[in-house]
Amino acid sequence: KRSQNVTPADLKWPPLQERRAHSRLLMLHKIKHNIVAIPLHLLPPMTSVSVTTRGAAQKHNVPSARIIPRERSFMHAAPSMWNGLPADITTEPDHEIFRSLLAPMVLIA
Repeated sequence: KRSQNVTPADLKWPPLQERRAHSRLLMLHKIKHNIVAIPLHLLPPMTSVSVTTRGAAQKHNVPSARIIPRERSFMHAAPSMWNGLPADITTEPDHEIFRSLLAPMVLIA
């Protein structure tokens, strides 16, 4: 008897890249709101933006990465993705509400 392979599409899961992006942003939100014990000083520093055309009013000043492993690391990729989120999501202090606001968004890391 042969078993059938189950694919993420069969389970109605979003693509792996999108799930990873959501996980990074959820962890970054936990770090920023002291839900997990990771020092905030390890993240790239914040800068205030005087005129916001899109995204958060306070953005992480993410240095450019010269090598792909650094570009894909959490401490580089998550703040870069955070900078692209709408301000109403990035200013939400409650983690469960943040999760629900982030859920319908399609994110690609």
